[in-house]
Parts: sequence; structure tokens; C-alpha cells
Amino acid sequence: MIKTRLFIRTLLTCCFLFILTACATYYQKQAEFNTNFESGNIEKAKTLLEKDKKGPEGKAKLLYNLNRGTVEWMTGDYEQSNKYFNTADLLAEDYQKNMANKALSLVTNPMAEEYRGEDFELVLLYYYKAINYLNLGQHDEALVECRRLNLRLQQINDKYKKKNRYSVDAFGLNLMGIGRRR
Repeated sequence: MIKTRLFIRTLLTCCFLFILTACATYYQKQAEFNTNFESGNIEKAKTLLEKDKKGPEGKAKLLYNLNRGTVEWMTGDYEQSNKYFNTADLLAEDYQKNMANKALSLVTNPMAEEYRGEDFELVLLYYYKAINYLNLGQHDEALVECRRLNLRLQQINDKYKKKNRYSVDAFGLNLMGIGRRR
């Protein structure tokens, strides 16, 4: 009886430590990516993202694709950048939410829910896509992204009537003007 209790206690402790280590590993990887990105070591940041096997399919796949698109943009690969930004765009526009996942996150941990993105991240997504299209010489596509940017800003205006920081976006308007010129 005592050996069985000791075995169960040891097993539970090992499981807890394994789960704790797995969480720490994810955050350590994110911290390493952020440190390299912020210090300008873009190639190392890109390598870390390429090694991340869970990123494209994990709970933070939107964030993974946003990071990957930004890194590709910074290295000058605009087509690859738009590939990741388009994936992020589809993930952000996907309104079908997994209710079981949402309920689980309410009961256990908010980190169990998929990351949906902040308003500013989704606005920046359109900026980057428009700039990528301009760099690729695809002016019509850039203009489409500028229009989508304006629509997103209007949605944000409707969402935050009193405290809105996105009421008029001069950079977006300038980008639309650049996109119209040929």
C-alpha cells in the first residue's frame, strides 16, 4: 500500500515536471526569437522559426505566421512574406471558433485557446502585404490591401466608439496614394 502511494506520487510529480518543462521550453524559444529579432539578428530569428515544428500547427499559429512573414519581409523575400501573411490573414478571418476549446480555456487556462491576434497586429498585416505588393510591382494588389486596411480600421472605429486610436490613418492613406500611382 505504501509502495503504491509512493509510486503514484512519484508518477504525478514526474508528469507535473514534464508539463512545466514543456511550457518553459515554448516560452524560452519565444524569448530567444524575440531577443534575436529585437537585436537585429534576423537570420538567427529566421532559423529559430524554421526549426519550430509546432509553430505552423500550434495554438499560436497566427502569431507564427505573422512573425514568419515579418522576418521574410526583413530579408527581402516579399513573395514568401506574403505567403505567410496570407496564411495569417486566413487564420484571422476564420470566424469558426471551437467552442469546446473556448470552454476548456475558461475552465483550465486561457493559454489553451487559440491566439486570435490583437487589432494592431491585424492592421499591420495589411500594411506589410501592401508594401510587399508595391515592392513586387503589383500595384493593383497593393491597392486591394489598402482598401482592406481601411475596412479593418472602420471595423475598429465601430468597435471602440469612445477611445479609438485608429480614427484616421495617414500612413494608410499615403500608401493608397502610392498604390494608385503607376
